[in-house]
Amino acid sequence: MSQAPEKPAPEVRAPESRAPEGELRPVTVIFADLSGFTRLSGERDPEDVQRLLNDYFAIADGVIVRMGGTIDKHIGDCVMAVFGAPVAHGDDAERAVAAAIGIREGMAPLTERYKVAYLDVHCGLAAGTVLAASTGSDMHRPYTITGSSVNLAARLCDLAKSGEILLSGDLAAAVAHRYVISDAGRHRLDGFAEPLPVFKLAQNKQAHKDASAPHFVGREAEVKQIEHALDMTVQQQSGRIIHIRGEAGIGKTRLLEEATDAARRRGFRCLAAAVMSFGSSQAQLRRLITQALLTIDTNQGEQAIAAEIASFVGEHGLTERDETFLHDLMGLMLPTRLARVFDTFDAAGRKAARAATLAKVAGLIARRGPLFIAIEDLHWIDEDGLDMLAALAQGAQGQAILLVFTTRPESDPLTAAWRMQAAPTALTTLDLSALSEKDARLLAEQVFEGKSALVKDVLTRAAGNPLFLVQLLHHKTGAGGEALPQSIQSLVVARLDRLSEADRRIVQTASVLGQRFTQAEIDHVAEATAAPMQALIEAFLIRPAGGHFEFVHALVRDASYGTLPKSRRRVLHVKAAEWFRGRDKLLAAGHLDQAQDPGAAQAYDDAAQSEWTIYHYESAIALNARAVALAEEGLFKAELLTRRGEMLLETGQVVPSLEVWPEALRLAASDDALSCRANIGFAQSLRLIDRLDEATAALDRAEAIADRDQLLLELSRSHFLRGNLLFPRGRLAECMAEHQKALDFARKAGSMKSPRSRSFFTGSAYFDSLKK
Repeated sequence: MSQAPEKPAPEVRAPESRAPEGELRPVTVIFADLSGFTRLSGERDPEDVQRLLNDYFAIADGVIVRMGGTIDKHIGDCVMAVFGAPVAHGDDAERAVAAAIGIREGMAPLTERYKVAYLDVHCGLAAGTVLAASTGSDMHRPYTITGSSVNLAARLCDLAKSGEILLSGDLAAAVAHRYVISDAGRHRLDGFAEPLPVFKLAQNKQAHKDASAPHFVGREAEVKQIEHALDMTVQQQSGRIIHIRGEAGIGKTRLLEEATDAARRRGFRCLAAAVMSFGSSQAQLRRLITQALLTIDTNQGEQAIAAEIASFVGEHGLTERDETFLHDLMGLMLPTRLARVFDTFDAAGRKAARAATLAKVAGLIARRGPLFIAIEDLHWIDEDGLDMLAALAQGAQGQAILLVFTTRPESDPLTAAWRMQAAPTALTTLDLSALSEKDARLLAEQVFEGKSALVKDVLTRAAGNPLFLVQLLHHKTGAGGEALPQSIQSLVVARLDRLSEADRRIVQTASVLGQRFTQAEIDHVAEATAAPMQALIEAFLIRPAGGHFEFVHALVRDASYGTLPKSRRRVLHVKAAEWFRGRDKLLAAGHLDQAQDPGAAQAYDDAAQSEWTIYHYESAIALNARAVALAEEGLFKAELLTRRGEMLLETGQVVPSLEVWPEALRLAASDDALSCRANIGFAQSLRLIDRLDEATAALDRAEAIADRDQLLLELSRSHFLRGNLLFPRGRLAECMAEHQKALDFARKAGSMKSPRSRSFFTGSAYFDSLKK
């Protein structure tokens, strides 16, 4: 047998399409080490040992390169290689395991050639996300990978015995459908704090695995149920709910698209909204639904939107209360006449009125024709949003309205209690499961027409994952037709690798903006003019949706976002925050938060105050909490805590406010004005739970500062509060005198219209008499 030709290991170079700062990539790392090499080195001539080593590397490197991997380095008699960087194939986990098997099988001719009985390899493989980048100095900067999976693969290689191939837990799970894997127990490995599960690859491949590949195609039964619900909704003029439930990627969105098409064919007016996990709030969900119902163009100014609301109110003979809460639902500033109406409701009443108004408007719109309202991703919704949907469901009674919700089973918010709340509106739950093998094969053959062998391979390798198949069908397979994804991340990264650098950057930048984005937003963040989208649409990564773009699936967005290193994410989130700062304070704050920017706390505070001015008290308090969590120790945090205490007081949350004041006072100690304000708030909280002596002491501290520095507003508030402390003690004359002082100072300060003043003065019958 002729000796295999010697060949050097291929040089690892960063491709032109790689960003200089690198990127995060899902990879599989392999270490393959010669067994018995140390013993052989002591028994053989150095030249023989060198030739054997060269032949080993020729075999190992050749197998790795043929399988699509990249040689990272040779270390003594060990080869380190990576699958998934700098180029991904979508099935890199399988390729890496196949390479380990190929190297092991390649040892037979080498053993025969050198007449040794103990020459073999032992391999360690681990899957994980790494930073792939050019690393080093100006004199030497090779493209390599950095991450814990590199160390784990090396440790597994050390642990493996001669002829063994050991796998990390994640990798074993990814290839278990393809190979026979045995559990090797948990092991303590150098560099890892806890024992890790280790798995061993058997000598032979698994012969067969169930080829069923679940997804959305072929769901005739579910489509018929939805069509029947549409028909009954029209015939009986009675609302219904369709609840589509399934794991991420099962095909909920695609089924919803089929349902929407069926509704349009029947003359339904179709509206859509989604609950977002980032950069969004339930107030935004309410605004989206209201906007869709009223067909309002939000690009126009607030005055124009208010005029459209007034027109709708007049056309349908609605009340001033309805107009008030339509403004509220749209997030508009309330004019004085509507603010008076709003102020007559407490927090619970406002929540109920919002929901009732939304339900009433939906009913009015449904009179013009049947209405189809789809809301996706309810697993992110909060209690306020659920109450709104329950009211919407109740309002659908006696109306041709079909509500369609999608959610994940592991976090389904539509509990039995919610269903009772939404009753008696009929609700049908469609639990999506795997497709039959027949349906999956039919879909695959439609895409890969005339390639039955490839279809069989795709179905076998889909391994029951419902999203793998659909992504695979839109993925051009690499060399040899191998296209099984290790994960959704691997599939998407493989498709990203086929884009130009410019297009790749656009996708990554878009992922920072979220599931949906506009041309203007992407242009700003990407620092481009009319960034081209066509290549991304053709690559089945994004799609146009009305006046904006969206990722074809949330997991595509997540995978694209996952390729960005933290440093790059931060830069892009800051740019996104710049865009939204004057447009949407909440999104601006969210992006600064994601960027871990020091300005995030201030941005959340701005958003909180903005929400407070339009009476979105619950939202304002939640945003303030995030600002407090992010703020560093100091006067700004004292200001945030003081504002939080005041917000809690004004919304009747006395006990929670008491938990805020001690820290607020501690941090405000170096600022007299803020300390005065916090002491007044503390005193008010104490008064409301009848701790009058402590309240008086806190008020004394505040009043001393206010007197000394002539803080007129604080003097007004402190005298008013002191009067309230005297009243339950029967000291009515002193109470009246203190309230008169409060009124005098308030007039001097010109603050009778101040919200903070109102929080103290509203509700006092005696003070009302003084104002008269």
